[in-house]
Amino acid sequence: MPEGRKRDSPFAGMMRPNRSHMSNATSRFRKALPWVAFALACVLWHSSWRWPAPALAVNGPVLPPAFDVSTPRQDNRFRIAIFNIHQGRDRNGRFALERTAETLEGFDLIGLHEVVGPTFFGQSDQAHLLGQSLNMAAAFLPVQRRFYRDYQGNGLLSRFPIEQWRSQPLPLRARHHRHRGISTCVVRIGEIALTVMITHLDNGIDRYRQLAIALEQFRQHDRAILIGDFNTTRNDPQLRLALNSYADDAIGKHLGDEDIPGRVDWILTRGLRTRAAGIRDLDASDHPCFWIEIELDAPVRLTEISLEDTIATNSP
Repeated sequence: MPEGRKRDSPFAGMMRPNRSHMSNATSRFRKALPWVAFALACVLWHSSWRWPAPALAVNGPVLPPAFDVSTPRQDNRFRIAIFNIHQGRDRNGRFALERTAETLEGFDLIGLHEVVGPTFFGQSDQAHLLGQSLNMAAAFLPVQRRFYRDYQGNGLLSRFPIEQWRSQPLPLRARHHRHRGISTCVVRIGEIALTVMITHLDNGIDRYRQLAIALEQFRQHDRAILIGDFNTTRNDPQLRLALNSYADDAIGKHLGDEDIPGRVDWILTRGLRTRAAGIRDLDASDHPCFWIEIELDAPVRLTEISLEDTIATNSP
């Protein structure tokens, strides 16, 4: 081999970068980047749409923590509350779910509105978070899906077994409004299977039709409670007709002059005896918490009753 001439390594070509190939790959990546960004934007845009939650039927039962069916209840009065929790934010818009739980202490049955569903990060829905804090059975009742998950809905908290529930979407025609739904639950209080209905109605043109559906379903039960943020007052003709015929305004009946003018939160009862009502407002939401006290015919002893008996008891 002539002096000064070096043999090329067999790996020399592999070690040297192919600048032409790298340049072509970079160019293809740059051309594809706008399309990738466009696809991601489309996914985000589509996921932000509001969709009604599908109809749901759960045959439970869901028991409160440490529930003992052999434990007798010493009285026959129970407090039932309604609270629009405003997604866990207080009157000033600050997140304060602890104050929400404080507001709800001491009640036996609670209907919730504007409840946030489970998060992407594994956190449970707000109904179950409140149930854990208050040592109550909890059911999250989704009404709206967004970002490919159950985004928001209603909720039920109970110191008694929740034996079954079903939810259905309510009609919505107004664009850009939140979807609404109504849920019918069966709560076992001793030997009584109590039907509890929960709904949060639209504040626009769809409210009339939604309220008509809720009231008609409520009327089908001999013993029932309808807990609803109706977004309407007692001046509503549909509501007045119901109150004059088959439904009792348990809140207004006992608050009288102390009732809040323009109240939109309602607890309607049917086939039940109410003894008291009140308001609790700790600034945990943009709504106050209203409650009523019902009285059953005799002290309650919690007993095992089958789901078939529950369905038979609540048949119209």
